[in-house]
Amino acid sequence: WSAPAGIAFGAGPTAGRLAALFPGQGSQYVGMLRDLVCQFPQMLEELALADGIFTNQRDNRTPPRLSDLIYPHPAFSDDVRASQEAALKSTDVAQPALGAMSLGVLRVLQHFEVAIAAACGHSYGELSALCCAGRMAPEALHRLSNLRGQLMAQGSTDRGSMLAVQEIGRA
Repeated sequence: WSAPAGIAFGAGPTAGRLAALFPGQGSQYVGMLRDLVCQFPQMLEELALADGIFTNQRDNRTPPRLSDLIYPHPAFSDDVRASQEAALKSTDVAQPALGAMSLGVLRVLQHFEVAIAAACGHSYGELSALCCAGRMAPEALHRLSNLRGQLMAQGSTDRGSMLAVQEIGRA
């Protein structure tokens, strides 16, 4: 059955297969997926794992936890809210944050036995898709997200581009 707002409910096996599309940098926002983190231990566990790796990969200062940047203290002025958004948009924070949230949602879906048959991602999201496909461990994704974000945040010149490669003649 479905609700008037277009939300559909169902049970039992589904026809076809399900694909997951993981978001890229730019889709992060302060407080993202707060309800899931508060409701599902799987989200909180993944965030705790990402917190530990985020903190351990920072140098010479005691950084805030990744979760403190995703879920900062409530702000009561536009300036503070803008500062919180800017901190999360920083490449060295955004990428680890998206990885943590993406894997957390994936773990919640797995808890409900939702089977993902294929995964893809937009830009940074390709790393989360590789993890979803079993090509890298969650810990490796978090370490790589931190390193990639830090490297991309350095310098002021072109920090990246895209290369599309097509394999020809594979049987």
